[in-house]
Parts: sequence; C-alpha cells; structure tokens
Amino acid sequence: MDSESVASRYLSLLAERGISHLFVNAGTDFAPLVEAYAQSGDAQGPALPAPILCTHENLAVGMAHGAYL
Repeated sequence: MDSESVASRYLSLLAERGISHLFVNAGTDFAPLVEAYAQSGDAQGPALPAPILCTHENLAVGMAHGAYL
C-alpha cells in the first residue's frame, strides 16, 4: 500500500494554492519535508515550492515577508 506522507501532501497543497517559494530554517522538524522533496522526483501536478534555506528563523520570516510584498 502506497500512502502519502503529511509532508508530501503539505507541499502539494502549497503548490496547488500557487505558493512558489518556501522559506525554511532547517532543524530537526525539517527532515520530513526534505524526504518529501526527495521522493517527489518526477511527480505530476503543479511544481512544488522552491525551498530557500535560511540560516535563522528571523531571517526566514523577513525574507518571506519581503517576498509577499
């Protein structure tokens, strides 16, 4: 049985809603998203958001805010 992970579905949902970038600060909670990106391979459907790795969470928030504006 092939089941979709929550992280994989989360990335798909972001893509379906037109989110083009994902500003992240990699920590222990980021591993499922990395795995979902790795397993996405040649998946059909909208392109997943491009991950942008930030060195600090405050930087990630500032960059996301700037991208939104």
